[in-house]
Amino acid sequence: YGTGRQSRDFTYVSNVVQANILAAKKTNLFPRLRRGIPPFAGKGGVFNIASGKDYTILELVRILNKLMNKDIKPVFLSPRAGDVLRTLADLSKSKSILDFKPRIDFIKGLELTINYFKWRHKLWSEANITYLSELILHLWNVQAFLNFILCIYVNNTKVRD
Repeated sequence: YGTGRQSRDFTYVSNVVQANILAAKKTNLFPRLRRGIPPFAGKGGVFNIASGKDYTILELVRILNKLMNKDIKPVFLSPRAGDVLRTLADLSKSKSILDFKPRIDFIKGLELTINYFKWRHKLWSEANITYLSELILHLWNVQAFLNFILCIYVNNTKVRD
């Protein structure tokens, strides 16, 4: 939608996981939670997690074409009502309180995503039981990790390195 000049501050999923782990380790962020008071004030609350750099949709298409050795042409449609032309996250709070700095930049994140989808395509096209079992084990570990983070949040347990 639009001209392709609208921009977004994209981030790779592992940067978001990294920020959640950093927040879980900061046990002083949510002291009010123990008393039943919502943790959305003071040091805790909302943190912007992103790359800190914006890319236009046209740049995204150009980079994807280069990484995938393709020549995809964008299709331009009428702009959507209320669409934001530019997003760029302010990471200052995340940096100062969580010591957050994204580890995976935009282009590396795209490379990892492309490789994941290539692997996934190979996995399903070959229907190899070994790959499927590895995928199931991986997904189970992700669920276990998310349950672990939830327990820390609910129980306000200190995380050890």
